[in-house]
Amino acid sequence: MVTYQTPHADSVPPTGAPHTNLVIRAGQSHRVRMEAGQHYQIRRVIPATEPPALEVPDNLIATRQADALHLRYADGSTVTLEDFYRVCTSDAVCSVNLVSDSEAGITLGAGTAGNGVSGAEGTLVYAHGGHDVLMSMAEGQSALLNTFTALGNAPVLTYLPESASVAGAATGFSDLGLAVIPALIGGSIAKGIGATSASSSPATHAAVGQVVGTIQAGPVTAGNDLEVNVYAADGSTLLAGHVAVDGSGHFSTSVGSYTGVVIARLFNKGTAADYLDEATHLQKDLPALQDPLTAFGVLSTAGSVLTLNLNALTTVAARKMGSNPTAATVDAVNTAVAHAFGLGNLLDTGVLPTNGDHYNAADGLSEGEKYGAVLAALSGMDLLNGGSMEATLTQLGNATSISGSSATLSDSVKYEITAGAKVVA
Repeated sequence: MVTYQTPHADSVPPTGAPHTNLVIRAGQSHRVRMEAGQHYQIRRVIPATEPPALEVPDNLIATRQADALHLRYADGSTVTLEDFYRVCTSDAVCSVNLVSDSEAGITLGAGTAGNGVSGAEGTLVYAHGGHDVLMSMAEGQSALLNTFTALGNAPVLTYLPESASVAGAATGFSDLGLAVIPALIGGSIAKGIGATSASSSPATHAAVGQVVGTIQAGPVTAGNDLEVNVYAADGSTLLAGHVAVDGSGHFSTSVGSYTGVVIARLFNKGTAADYLDEATHLQKDLPALQDPLTAFGVLSTAGSVLTLNLNALTTVAARKMGSNPTAATVDAVNTAVAHAFGLGNLLDTGVLPTNGDHYNAADGLSEGEKYGAVLAALSGMDLLNGGSMEATLTQLGNATSISGSSATLSDSVKYEITAGAKVVA
């Protein structure tokens, strides 16, 4: 790791620019303690150039981690700006300039705290890069992956922080590259930033909320015929219907200015193979259930993003919600079920299926791998129940007792879950 107490020796103020070069190298970690008066712009050494030449590095995910701003690049390099959110009380005090579609880049100050899209790396603040590269960088982190999916399929994606402390945030689409992001009216900007029109006049559109999610029943297969309906708290008011599920199990839809409890239900339109089963290692069509696979969540503010997992565990929680539950009930029940199965979070943990490409128990289980292991054990229960997912869900529901935000499982169902795990192992 390279630690800079003062600007790096390679760093010289660029002519006519207010920022100092913070020079990084591919594959290296860099750490800087921010101080008032420091204004950096990130530059990367181009390999095999003599004298060393610099470039503006792209393919970036920026997250907030406590008081630090963390930058991760696709080339393996990272930059941690310590005390960024404590010292840089405004971008006039200290800041960092990053790549954007504008030649001038985008300058972040401490006001760019992110909008609540959280993953293993912290709270998402900013991202820019090639569509496929960013999707690869977000692999295994469903909150990030779903957010990038919601931005659309343009070759270059830009995720903008929800803050006024962003140089250029009030300029036109062309300045910040928003022309490559699908229109706000289409519901694909995955946060509540106040975008502007091409004439640089403030937009008057209402904030558009997003529901993004991932299906887990084993890895979802390409060519599936799954779709999701999204409802309000009463379970009957349709917010979005016939939302397609892609070949990676992801879905995304806008829900207008709605806030409150959200219910997502998964439906199977036909007989195509929908997922690769963990227990049998066979591609299967999602079976008909008494109640479909379901997840409850809460869209707390207009224009925000709700991230959902949708699987057997979220369905166990859903069947415990009752009629027209409050936001507090939804949060409590989801927390209770997660903790009962040894998990920290039911909805936005990036699940790694045991029969997927990124599951590796040999190096210790991440939270996503633990979640995948639990779902695999439930797949084993399906097999022991004669291949019946409904029998497993009913068994789990009957054996799960909830009080507030706590839940307990009966000893008998703990035995069945363990037996299911042995089937898959």
